[in-house]
Amino acid sequence: MAPVWLSMFITSTMPVIQIVLMCCMGALLARQGVLHGQARQHLGQLVFFIFVPCLTFTKLASSVDLNNLAIWWPLPVNTALSILMGLMIGWLTAMVIKPPKELRMHVIVATGLGNVGNLPLVIVATLCDEKTSLFARDLGAQCGQVGIAYVAFSMWVAGFVQYSVAYNMMKLPPKPNALANSPAPARKPSTQLEIPRTLGEIPGTPESHAQNLAHAGMGEFAHSKSLKRSKSTGREGEEGDLTAEELEMQPLWQQNGRSDSTDVANQVELGRQPSEDMCSMRSGQLESQGSGAQLQTSGLSTSGREEKPGQQPWQVNLEQGDQQQNSTWAQAKQWTKNGWHRFCMVVNLPTASALAGLAVGCASPIKNLLFGKDPPLGFLTESLNTMAAAMIPSMMLVLGSVLHKGPGSAKVPIKIILGVLGVRQILIPFLGTGMVVLAHRWHVFAAPDPLFFMVLLLTHTTPTAINMQTVVTIHQNKEAEMSCLLFWQYMCSVFTLPCFMSWYMHIVQQTTF
Repeated sequence: MAPVWLSMFITSTMPVIQIVLMCCMGALLARQGVLHGQARQHLGQLVFFIFVPCLTFTKLASSVDLNNLAIWWPLPVNTALSILMGLMIGWLTAMVIKPPKELRMHVIVATGLGNVGNLPLVIVATLCDEKTSLFARDLGAQCGQVGIAYVAFSMWVAGFVQYSVAYNMMKLPPKPNALANSPAPARKPSTQLEIPRTLGEIPGTPESHAQNLAHAGMGEFAHSKSLKRSKSTGREGEEGDLTAEELEMQPLWQQNGRSDSTDVANQVELGRQPSEDMCSMRSGQLESQGSGAQLQTSGLSTSGREEKPGQQPWQVNLEQGDQQQNSTWAQAKQWTKNGWHRFCMVVNLPTASALAGLAVGCASPIKNLLFGKDPPLGFLTESLNTMAAAMIPSMMLVLGSVLHKGPGSAKVPIKIILGVLGVRQILIPFLGTGMVVLAHRWHVFAAPDPLFFMVLLLTHTTPTAINMQTVVTIHQNKEAEMSCLLFWQYMCSVFTLPCFMSWYMHIVQQTTF
């Protein structure tokens, strides 16, 4: 007869051996080109959108009820504490090993977020298939169903954290010089009237008329000075002979060129003051601005909208208010759309199926329609169970096809690989085991059966969640580096999982339930 410790080691090793064999089959299919990138993506989508929700819903809805909820509460609490402890230790690990800045969040996430859903589902189902195991003897035929219900009830917390907290942590930080290098936005031409700053700039006022006369007098003075200079030099009408002071004393209509001077001379011959035409020209420009300018000077801005003929200012304001309302409505629709998209990412189908299973399990009338002896909708339950049976092999094929390329070409420093492996595979399991055992001994919670206690311990032992590869792929944030960390963790877990599971089975045998 084999020693007890050897028997426990063999029992705990069998789930890992089965997982390795199925992953090897997925790796072989990937190398042969059967599970190529697109096929792997489609199979992964089937697992995520169909197989896992069906398995979670059927096992959880058939096992849970209101009485169980009062007993099962340590499962999600333990998962939340495991994630919190892992993230804190991951932050300390990053402080110690000092990874490159772009890999700092990868170290924290890879250390803190374990595979508390998919991998425990496979391990628990395999443990219950072993008829000689402690759990199969204690629970009998209900072992697999109850064990999967335990895992499903605890993994919705991990799904929520992975697609909310970890999703935001893995976002690429904005570049510090992005704003400095971005081109300045082009200014739109202003359609508002420039309000005169002095009374002399407003045509038709006495101050404007006096200012025009002054300009005309200064012009005649400068013109007489230029005539005198031209007589002495023999050149007449050239402005280049004037001094700087004389040029500054010239009115604006004399500084614009010879054509303006000729027009002014013609006006003088016709007996009209140049300033009068200037005033009429400026007043015409003011009138051409339209009633929008009048609204601007009266304090009613139309924001560049021209008033239609026969349209009152209050009608323009009503149209502008309608446009603002439409813009607000469009922004509200976009905000609602973005919020719904983020909600669907956080509350994904596996999480939603777990919540639906809880609702159906706690509602006895609905539960009796799907489960029990000769239920009216039993055909629906059988269909869901058939699709759920494909979850474990499909998931392992996808995992093997993902890991078949090895660590890849990513140049991850060896201190980061060893640091993440040591913390995630050794330190956190010891700390988590101590937390669970002490809480049970201090009667913080009561475990209904050995499998319940085993699921609590397994939560702290698994490698990093595969979903983290999906998250970094979404953000295009060092996918190769995260793949390298995942590869070495899952290779290491082939040896660490059997050792810890043997230890856990020993703890379970020594614990009174």
